Amino acid sequence: MTNLNPRIQRDEFRAFVGKKVMIGTMSYHYVSGRVEELDQPGNLLKVRVGGQLVLVPLDQVATIQEAPESQAEYVK
Repeated sequence: MTNLNPRIQRDEFRAFVGKKVMIGTMSYHYVSGRVEELDQPGNLLKVRVGGQLVLVPLDQVATIQEAPESQAEYVK
């Protein structure tokens, strides 16, 4: 994410709640799933991946984009 202001980042991430996304992390891992919630106190994205809940810290998100519904869900 380009803007490092946490409040602006939360607003940008909030737009993805309920959508299927592809997330690239700072550690070169990828998460594909549906964003269920933005946990503001913990600064986490809660992403449902194949029936499991994955917690992604906001400060570890390098890229995030909406994914097509046909996209497979995975953590790599």
